[in-house]
Amino acid sequence: MNFLSSTKMVILTVATVGMLVGCGESSSGSSDDSSVSASTNSGVFVDAKVKGLRYQTPSLSGYTGNDGVFHYKNGEKIEFFLGNISLGWAIASKLMTPYTLTHDTDIQNPSQKTINIALLLQNFDANRSDKTCLDVSRLKGYKFKDINLSDSTDTTKSKINTLLSTGSFQKYVDSHNHDLIDTPKAKEHLQGNVKKLVCNLKTIEDDSGFTDIYPADIKWSGSSDTVEDIQRVFNNARAKDSTITQKLVMPPQSVWDDMSIEQRGLYLLNNERYYRGLKPYEGISKRVSAISQKYADLLYQKGAFGHNEDGSPFDRMDRDNLIKNNKDFFRYGENLYVYAKSSHYVTNPIARAIYGFIYNDDASTGGSMGHRRFCLANELKDNSGKDGEEGLIGFAIAKGKNYSKYPNMYSTIVVMNGFDPSSSWDHSTTIKVPFCTPQKESTDTKTDTKTDTKTDTKADTTQRFQIDATNGVVTDTKTSLMWQNSNISHNTRDEAISRCNNLTFAGYSDWRLPTMAQDKVFHFEMNKNGNTPKQAFDRCTAEVTTDGYVRTKKGAQTYGGNPGDPINFRGGANIRCVRDN
Repeated sequence: MNFLSSTKMVILTVATVGMLVGCGESSSGSSDDSSVSASTNSGVFVDAKVKGLRYQTPSLSGYTGNDGVFHYKNGEKIEFFLGNISLGWAIASKLMTPYTLTHDTDIQNPSQKTINIALLLQNFDANRSDKTCLDVSRLKGYKFKDINLSDSTDTTKSKINTLLSTGSFQKYVDSHNHDLIDTPKAKEHLQGNVKKLVCNLKTIEDDSGFTDIYPADIKWSGSSDTVEDIQRVFNNARAKDSTITQKLVMPPQSVWDDMSIEQRGLYLLNNERYYRGLKPYEGISKRVSAISQKYADLLYQKGAFGHNEDGSPFDRMDRDNLIKNNKDFFRYGENLYVYAKSSHYVTNPIARAIYGFIYNDDASTGGSMGHRRFCLANELKDNSGKDGEEGLIGFAIAKGKNYSKYPNMYSTIVVMNGFDPSSSWDHSTTIKVPFCTPQKESTDTKTDTKTDTKTDTKADTTQRFQIDATNGVVTDTKTSLMWQNSNISHNTRDEAISRCNNLTFAGYSDWRLPTMAQDKVFHFEMNKNGNTPKQAFDRCTAEVTTDGYVRTKKGAQTYGGNPGDPINFRGGANIRCVRDN
């Protein structure tokens, strides 16, 4: 348990062995929906913006307006229709596209159904001269007879071409242009418009080669009130974790506020996974979340905190027969987190929990890194749902001031459960959650971009590593670590730890032996920037750390690979002590 002034936090795991341009004549952005109230949210349907699609949620219905605008309430499913053709459904969000309705995630490789939707919307546009909008409002209530989105694209094109050539149908489409828009053009149009608004993610075919390198605990620093706070803290941790290089980009605050606890949790969890080269978890299962909620409530009511207050996590999952009979073996089942403050509830507890599971897990579990292993597992059997995604997750929270484990404190319990569905699992109720936010493209010219890039790169190279000419100490300004320019060699791990702990050098006596993750980044980045770290002897091919060995530049020249690579090595090696600046 970690105590932070009047704050208490503990975590447990278990395992078995922008504004869019107006469309048409109006820029009001309203939809054709008379039931809109102050409690509803507005979204936009895009391929460009589509006017005249019927939509239906459990509480609202209408047609997309001049800017493709529709309305929804948080957590509701939404279904879109072109005439009487259902284009599909998904959990409503501020941006909906054909990809959303078919649950595609790879923009470059849309499914047949996604392409068919694009063919219908673009070919039946009533005003093709307006490139900002697709207007299908003339088809409100139209009853198509034989169009099926599951048909091949060639079959769909043939049926569309027949309709465009039929005189009685031409009043529903552009009267000046009846030419068929074929598959390549429709695909290009769809991709071009959607890429501007969403992340272009590639399918991860194989993640079996992922090897985690556990960082030392990186405690949360500062508040978690806003998306900027969350982004800052996660990126601070990522800068110190050698297994991930991509920075977290959080969605706008308004989008984050509209997301449920489950959606927020999976956004962060899958972002951490994907940018490490791990297949994302497939989605949220409400059945799993219900199990999580029941257990979170039980822990709160009993004033307990542990995995076995109502049988094991696997027992609780197996009480749901649908899960029990349609799952593959998965060693991880549950992560738990509790946060208690004396003055108020913690803001964004799900962000705190995901962060704690991944970046502040070592000390809390005696070094097992169990929470992180669950979050970053790569042993799921990819045999259900979409290729390149596997595993269903649930999240729940319970909070209050009557949690007897921490009396009179504002306590929040977070429960995360998951399982690996088998090939027999029905994913029709799986909730997909986007897990990245597109970064705005630069408007600079190519010449300016190149000039800026060269200048920035040179500045980064110069500024990141600062070498003290008097003692050779190297300060990494990105990680705030100071490195001894080593003159110690041929020591075992225990000898190295003792030597560093007892070292007084450059006016400091708080030196220590680095972790493998820290030493890996140091060697790789120094050599990448043209600054080879000094070694004790030219024949030192390995450097010892607290949890293994890394390859020096001499090692890379002798045996191949890159400086900083983790290697299998035994015996005495070079030592490079480090301290926190």
